[in-house]
Amino acid sequence: MSNEKNVLFTIFGGTGDLAQRKLYPSLFRLYRKGNLGEHFAVIGTARRPWSDEHYREVVKETIRALNPSDEEATTFASHFYYQSHDVND
Repeated sequence: MSNEKNVLFTIFGGTGDLAQRKLYPSLFRLYRKGNLGEHFAVIGTARRPWSDEHYREVVKETIRALNPSDEEATTFASHFYYQSHDVND
């Protein structure tokens, strides 16, 4: 039996500058070191009407400076999901 835990991160303001400059690269470093395992998900939420696919492309672009292979970046980004919301609703 694996001791790996399922982990869910929720990032409010997932399309913002802080997430792109700090949070996504930091999560990628944890992933690359094996500290996140394979059973994790990141849900980004913000007002922009993005799709999961667009969000994943943004995540891949933000980690490009860390020189991941295309496969590594795609696998990492596959753990990301996006939910648009309106705080005035």
